[in-house]
Amino acid sequence: MQAFQNAQNFVVSNPVFSHQSNHYQSGLNGIDILRESSAPEATFDSDSRRYAPSCFPGTRLQYIEDVLNWATAQSAFPMYRMTGPAGVGKTAIAQTCAEELRSQCHLGASFFFTVHGCSDFSRFFTSISHQLSSKTPDYHELLDEKLRLDPTIVKKQLRSQFRELIVEPIRELELAGKPVGGRVILVDGLDECRDKEAQREIIEIVTTSVATHTTPFYWAFFSRPEPQIEAAFADYRVASLCISTFLPVSRGIDGEIKLYLRCGLQSILSRRGITTSDPWPSESDMHALVSAAQGLYIYAATVLRFVGRTDTQYDPQELLDIVLKASAQSSDDGSMKSPFEELDAFYTLILQRVPD
Repeated sequence: MQAFQNAQNFVVSNPVFSHQSNHYQSGLNGIDILRESSAPEATFDSDSRRYAPSCFPGTRLQYIEDVLNWATAQSAFPMYRMTGPAGVGKTAIAQTCAEELRSQCHLGASFFFTVHGCSDFSRFFTSISHQLSSKTPDYHELLDEKLRLDPTIVKKQLRSQFRELIVEPIRELELAGKPVGGRVILVDGLDECRDKEAQREIIEIVTTSVATHTTPFYWAFFSRPEPQIEAAFADYRVASLCISTFLPVSRGIDGEIKLYLRCGLQSILSRRGITTSDPWPSESDMHALVSAAQGLYIYAATVLRFVGRTDTQYDPQELLDIVLKASAQSSDDGSMKSPFEELDAFYTLILQRVPD
């Protein structure tokens, strides 16, 4: 013992020794482990989504209202699904709904899959649980303790993550009369998750939980109708629990697209400090743009991004002229069969004529 080191010529009678040691755990706490395994950039209000599309005021009102009514009412259907082809505005609707639900304190969590952003399925349930933990201190504490004891949870399979990070702690809190805040979990772009089998598995895990009432959440999914996703939602259990809405390509929204383009182009002039005596663009140019869009919001959004460029010596009118020429050239080509071919042709011509 250190206390008797080098001691000599003494006697200790009936000694009682006690030993005390302190152990200090270094490294990350449980919530830190969870945060590092989540994808904060996938939340609707992350900085990486500051340029993400949302619905222009006065557009897509019925679709937004339908989602919000489902989310805030005591619906008999705990799942909502909006599907449609690329470019029709699903993500913009999802973004707007997430913003509205957050303002009404109904949003529990959100996750926006993107091909060039977050497409990692292994961070999906960790992200959902991390966001939920920020709204309920008791849930935060349970997760922190759970992950201190077993940091490997975040590396487990999706089903195990869901059970250990979401189902079990929420059940414990509910038994104690402490519900988790936020009722709606919103998921956009599931088709952009990089693993098709994981897409199906996520739907299956959520459906099983909803059907067996192991979690109290309402789930909203926005995606393209990919075969594996269609098959998962076609399951009879899902069909009985889910409201489905199809968002079509439609020329019926030409008025909305015109409003979106007109206001967006005026905003570009305002940001550049440009004033005009005549309406810009002209009515004929606006008609050409709306016609080229063929009901696709993504076309209109691409036009605004291109004309709004500030990394070129060209002014907005010159950039708009490039767009109009590209549109006219593709319109002169009689081979166009769909709005998506129009969009592809537009992208190609833009790249060919892009200013240096």
